[in-house]
Amino acid sequence: MGAHAVYWLFTHPVNNSWLQRENLSGLGPGFFSLGLASKRGRQSESRLENWTDLRESWEYSQVARAGTCSTQLHRTCFRSLRQLAAGSEGQTPTRPHK
Repeated sequence: MGAHAVYWLFTHPVNNSWLQRENLSGLGPGFFSLGLASKRGRQSESRLENWTDLRESWEYSQVARAGTCSTQLHRTCFRSLRQLAAGSEGQTPTRPHK
């Protein structure tokens, strides 16, 4: 969920700025127009011209997304291992016959 939040709050607006002057086809125009209805008139050319700030924002958002996905993967793995360990502890150990 965190990776989605980072994408829609930080990455997607930068992608929109970069693709504002492009002629997209297919599903592209609909996808990249999401969240632009109220912002389209307020965006200035200076925002597009300051590409280094946009690039840094985009790069940091990618790092944040990778971090949230990595954290979630580790949590899922540890939770699964803990459940496996708890399941094996609950079983009665078998002893060999003498």
